[in-house]
Amino acid sequence: MNKIKKNLLLYIACGFAIAAIFMMFAPASHFSPYFSYSVLQSFTGAQMTFGYAEETSTGSGTGLEVYFNFSANILTYLFLICGIVFAILAALGKFDKISKAVSAASFILAGVLYFFMIQLSSFGEGMMKVVYSAILIELVLDIGPILGGIFSLIAALLVILDLFKDKILKKG
Repeated sequence: MNKIKKNLLLYIACGFAIAAIFMMFAPASHFSPYFSYSVLQSFTGAQMTFGYAEETSTGSGTGLEVYFNFSANILTYLFLICGIVFAILAALGKFDKISKAVSAASFILAGVLYFFMIQLSSFGEGMMKVVYSAILIELVLDIGPILGGIFSLIAALLVILDLFKDKILKKG
């Protein structure tokens, strides 16, 4: 029980990081397709990261509209997983200060990358490729990456507090 109390900040940081990972299923961005504000289309973080295509039907048949391809957004989730692994290693007492430093750095990088989710996305073919510059103006960051970035940065702050808690408690 004493070991859990001693590493409580690290466990709470892991909880925030897991919550940040689950933000991949929340709406990540939205835009009005074909620039008509009557229909609003929204995409999740998982769709923007791993790719998303939709079958569309026209008068001459059906076609595949590829909105996103596999993208560099995977780095965000890999940094979160890396941060969780190193926070758990630090809680277990393995490479204590180095693990905490790597964990905090990973959480900070993941938090920053969340806010660049649109820029890191790999756009697909069709309409997305043709009017790429206009879509970047129309594509708006939604609640998922914003909350994921905040959760990740809170996790980093908790790990940094745990790293320097001995120095903070000595001065207090």
